[in-house]
Amino acid sequence: MSDKLIRALVKPLSFVYGKAECEVGTYVIDSGQKAEGGRWWAWALNPPEDDPFYMWQHSEPAETEAAAQAAAEADYRARIAAALEVDKIAALVEAQDRLRDAVTAYHLSLDRREHGGIAGSRLVDAVQDILEMPWKQGAALAALGDREVG
Repeated sequence: MSDKLIRALVKPLSFVYGKAECEVGTYVIDSGQKAEGGRWWAWALNPPEDDPFYMWQHSEPAETEAAAQAAAEADYRARIAAALEVDKIAALVEAQDRLRDAVTAYHLSLDRREHGGIAGSRLVDAVQDILEMPWKQGAALAALGDREVG
C-alpha cells in the first residue's frame, strides 16, 4: 500500500546530463574508467561540486547507469516516504476502508429488516475494533473527571 501511495504522490526522478533536481536535493550519477577495463557507475545525493574525487571515493556503486538511477530513485522514494510518514497515511486509508465495510454491513442489516439495535451494536463493536478502542467500564468517565460532555 505505501509503495502504491508513494508512486501516486511522487513523480519519478528525471536525470539530465547525470543530474536530477528534486525536493530532497540533487542526485548525481557519474561514471569513470575502471583500471581493469570497463566502466564504473555511482550515484550520490548532494555531492560537493568542488571535490572532483567525491563520486569516486564516497558515492554508492552500481553495475550500470540504469542500476545507479534505480538506486537513486529508491533512495529518493524512501526519503519522501519517511518525510510524509506514509505508513501512517496507509494505516488511515486502511482504517477508512474497514469503516466503510462496517457501515455497509450495518446498512445491509437494515435493508434485510434485521433488528436495528443488534445491527447498531455490531457496528459499534466493529468501529471499536477498527479504532482499537474497546469499551472499558468507567474508563471514559474517569478520564472525563468533572468536565461535562455534549
